[in-house]
Amino acid sequence: SSAFQDLGRLRSDNPCAGRAVKVYETMIRNEQLQARITPNQASPLFSCSTDQVLIILNREANVAISQKDWITLFLILRIKSMILMDFYALKRPSELGATRVEGIIRFPDNSGFLFNYQWGKTLRSGDEHVFGIRRLSEKSKCPISALEDYGKAAKMLGADLSHGFLFRPVRSGIIENAPISRKQMNADLKFWLQKAGLFRGETFFSIRTAGAIELFLEGSDLQKVMGQAYWKTERIARHYMKIWQVLGLSASGQVQKVSAKDYIELNAAQSFVRVFV
Repeated sequence: SSAFQDLGRLRSDNPCAGRAVKVYETMIRNEQLQARITPNQASPLFSCSTDQVLIILNREANVAISQKDWITLFLILRIKSMILMDFYALKRPSELGATRVEGIIRFPDNSGFLFNYQWGKTLRSGDEHVFGIRRLSEKSKCPISALEDYGKAAKMLGADLSHGFLFRPVRSGIIENAPISRKQMNADLKFWLQKAGLFRGETFFSIRTAGAIELFLEGSDLQKVMGQAYWKTERIARHYMKIWQVLGLSASGQVQKVSAKDYIELNAAQSFVRVFV
């Protein structure tokens, strides 16, 4: 579906969206449930890792400014904005890449932005999904400051951000008013993760998953997390978050040696300990 969207084709043209395929997927899912096979969770990309990537991005942005390499600066600020925005907005990659500037307004006191999404996997009925992102005191990690810097870089290169898509591709040195593809987003993320020596197969889904997990571990109730990520049911939220697995525990409370090492880098999870031992 994402590939068809990137090519500008209608979902109805996609043979993989046919009813026969849906029936087959349901049969396979039921078979896996009977065999007690749990689908894999997207490997979360937690804030302690994205912080390291942001350090490199900020450094390279300063180098691009000193060399007056405005295209490189635009690309750096684009990936930085997408990483920070996705961590707080919890958007699917296709939705994030298709963000339109018409759906973004500024708070009266300039303390943040209000976003309105009307398209996406769970929004095809035309439902609105409105949410706000506040400005942070630390500018290097603030999604609002990153978006403002990105807008200035786009304007410097002659791109008109008064309408159309927010995150745009660059082809032959020209910024096009088109949605950036999920493939390009993941390729950019992979490049900077590799530069930081952190890449382990993560994608933008990893940022969305990690953002939801950290929001929950900071004390937000599940309903708030579901509203932010636009998950319709608790079952879907638990499927993607797998909180007990993140904390290295099984349903019986025993330590899971396999999963614990996968998430040991999560600062928030490291501070959790058993209540009764």
